[in-house]
Amino acid sequence: MSSNTMLTAAVAAIRDALATEAALEDARRDMRSAWVKAYTATRTAQDAGQSQADIGKAAKVSAATVGDYLTASGIHASAWDVLDILPARQGVRFTTVHSLVAGARKASGTPAVREIIADASAKVRDIPREDGATPDPERVAKVWAAAVRKLWEASAKPKAVAPPADPPAALPADPGSGEGSGEGSGSGKDAAPVTDSLHNRVLRLAAECGAIRLALTGDTSGVARSAWVALLRESRPLSHDVAAMLDATQEADKATA
Repeated sequence: MSSNTMLTAAVAAIRDALATEAALEDARRDMRSAWVKAYTATRTAQDAGQSQADIGKAAKVSAATVGDYLTASGIHASAWDVLDILPARQGVRFTTVHSLVAGARKASGTPAVREIIADASAKVRDIPREDGATPDPERVAKVWAAAVRKLWEASAKPKAVAPPADPPAALPADPGSGEGSGEGSGSGKDAAPVTDSLHNRVLRLAAECGAIRLALTGDTSGVARSAWVALLRESRPLSHDVAAMLDATQEADKATA
């Protein structure tokens, strides 16, 4: 096969991939638009007297899912843009607003979901506007981005609290230590403190960094400039040190390979 033939095949494959990618993006936009219309139509049907059960039966979905559509109808369309940057939850990524609502509802309950949405709606209403004009779209988007983040956080099922373990049985006193001397008695005061491993601390810090990056999509007005400066001051050298350590580790692995 000649080089020109290979070039033609490569160009054709690249164009097909780009066309497929563009079609996928178009399909995603169409899906979002379709669901926004579905949420609105569901709300209109309910306002006209149709019950969640009737709508669900006709649409062949559960009444609870219809309820999620109705809840999603109260969320601004800009919320869809935040879904792309939300981390997956237990291997599942929310691709629709109503699936995010369902996740939060199942984990934290309907009242908690409604409170988050009502709070965001109230904040949007409080955005100053002149002569009846619509509020600033950027500020509206920030409010709803923060609400979507809260819904995502609410979609995490609370961890079950393990019952306290029974205290270990007291060890018999060392005959050579003397009764009541306290030596070798297993006293909590003398026990060595449990130290957290660096491995676990690194994982917790990585998770917290991810949470902060996600939080930056919402309202950051409550964070003082000094706090951002402190974070930047510590994170920059830390990133540099970790990168240098990884480079050194990689070189050592190559040397021993």
